[in-house]
Amino acid sequence: MMDKLLKIATVTSAHGISGEVRLKVFLEDDSLFESLSPFLDVNGDDLGDVSIRGQSKGQFIARLFQCTSRNDAETMKGLNLYIPRKRLPDIADKDEYYYSDLVGLEVHEGSVTVGHIQSVRDHGAGDLIEIKFSEGKTDYFTFSSANFPLVDVREGYVVFVRPTEIISQDSDGQVH
Repeated sequence: MMDKLLKIATVTSAHGISGEVRLKVFLEDDSLFESLSPFLDVNGDDLGDVSIRGQSKGQFIARLFQCTSRNDAETMKGLNLYIPRKRLPDIADKDEYYYSDLVGLEVHEGSVTVGHIQSVRDHGAGDLIEIKFSEGKTDYFTFSSANFPLVDVREGYVVFVRPTEIISQDSDGQVH
């Protein structure tokens, strides 16, 4: 069985005329990026090394995989770079975890297992947990300590407190 692949960067655009690209990196500590090379594509095929040339507007400027012209770099737009999960360092603290380790955990409401974590998404305004409920429905919830007061990766579950959204509508159609 192949090790779980983690997406750690995406090529967002070409940069300049000599084959460099802009990379959006999804690591908390982006200084680790180059040490995780070589990178893989979504199928696990080796993409080779990446050479970081600098930073601009929160993204790395990099040369990758034999790109020698702007045309080469433009063909890379949207390419995702992956690494095997095993390349990330182990975490000793039981209260820390990688988001990728949350996928597949059981979701408990009280003492009842109600589903599993399907994915963790970052859409810029905060992380969202996608839960696939036992009855087949899927829904997203803000990943907060109010919604998920306990995360126990070692035991394989999270405790979920369903948010209570109080939305009422009066006779005039006003939402409160």
